Amino acid sequence: TYRSIPTPRGPPKACPYHISEQTITPLNNTKHFQVSAYMDQRVKDVMCRIPTNCNATHVTLQTQPGRATQSDQIWLPIRNKKTNGKEEEKFQFNFTVCISNLFGDYNNVLQFAQTLEMYRLLGVDRVVIYNTSCGPDLDRLLQSYSQEGFVEMVPWPINEYLTPSTGWLFSKYGGDVHYFGQLTTLNECIYRSMTRSRYVLLNDIDEIIMPYQHNNLMS
Repeated sequence: TYRSIPTPRGPPKACPYHISEQTITPLNNTKHFQVSAYMDQRVKDVMCRIPTNCNATHVTLQTQPGRATQSDQIWLPIRNKKTNGKEEEKFQFNFTVCISNLFGDYNNVLQFAQTLEMYRLLGVDRVVIYNTSCGPDLDRLLQSYSQEGFVEMVPWPINEYLTPSTGWLFSKYGGDVHYFGQLTTLNECIYRSMTRSRYVLLNDIDEIIMPYQHNNLMS
């Protein structure tokens, strides 16, 4: 079951809750993990209704019936919340590209620079990359792109909790989770971009969606 933190009344007090600042949060006493919490504004959530007059800001999973103690609960911030109550808001970006996971100390700087600059020419505003590991040269390049705001790096230390497969074929590569949790990261990126980007593209680094009748993606 889900529990949400209500808006406190009266003078502010020190927050007794444990707020997760990680991209992967183990759920206590289970084999499950919490990744992120996003408010889906498209439909009413029948599984987790927010009480009337409650400005919920965080959510947690309760694994046992009854009230759990605050010390046992780890809360995730709720993202993608509307701030002005309007149905239509201006998007921060027109195009966002979500790149599949970086792993294995990948260090092909030239390929990454070529792809990112091509996306920039095509009108992409933001590239989101989930990073398990990369080489030192590529790390310096991505830090530079991050500082200018073109790249958003999301830490993804899935190998600290599970044994990921390094290939797409399970019979050959095995592992606890397919391709370093690729499907999870791409799904997370869709929700991460839902209220701030008009369009979202899901790509590998060696794939570029190229228009052949126009000069840019927006056209």
